[in-house]
Amino acid sequence: PFDNVKVRQAIAHAIDRETLSTVVMQGLAKPAYGMLPISFPGHAGDRFRSLQAYDPQFARRLLAEAGYPDGAGFPSTDLWINGTDPTTRRITQAIQGMLKLNLNIDIEVRPKDSASYISALYKHQIPFALSGFQSDYPDPHNLLSMVWHSQPVGYGRHDWQNEAFDRLLEQADTEVDPDRRYDLYGEAEKILVSEAAGVFLYHGVKAELRKPWIKGVPITSSGHQPFWTNYITHTRIYISNDVERD
Repeated sequence: PFDNVKVRQAIAHAIDRETLSTVVMQGLAKPAYGMLPISFPGHAGDRFRSLQAYDPQFARRLLAEAGYPDGAGFPSTDLWINGTDPTTRRITQAIQGMLKLNLNIDIEVRPKDSASYISALYKHQIPFALSGFQSDYPDPHNLLSMVWHSQPVGYGRHDWQNEAFDRLLEQADTEVDPDRRYDLYGEAEKILVSEAAGVFLYHGVKAELRKPWIKGVPITSSGHQPFWTNYITHTRIYISNDVERD
């Protein structure tokens, strides 16, 4: 069913990001509406918020338009997760409950060992799964082009494809003007969000306790803050995590 864009959009509008951030993550997260985390170069702010805002009534209408009124006929679906981490289980159980409450669709959480999970992911054999990506460097190329540009089976994580999206990324990757480059990445990210190729949930916050007189210590040996993104493939519910200093 996730090949239907309206199904993906329905799921995007059925997830309460505020509850995920404040209750499930106990305040150590901020709602997300795009792939690039808060403070990441090219972050869109609230520009894409309306494209995936929590709206159960609209979500139910989209699902009905997709051919599943009140969830009728929607197949029982497994939500794959990598391992049995307690936080991941809480997140997926919350998603499971929201999709049942707001769309009346049944989702079962399916833990998998890491090797099986990664193998199936790159073979495009997972219909619906929470996953993750940590950036290697703070640039939109890393989180957009490397993660989302279409690639053959075995080389890319996702089978979602959009020619306009790919063209914008290719232009941005070779653009030398910084402002124009970020504009192109922004146009591409808007397609990603509006098509609900990724359903973005929250930016996680890393809290650190330090003595007040300790200054200038980088979080990573490379000297920049790491960013990562978790998501569900095919509908790809993304949990974009931004790391902050405290």
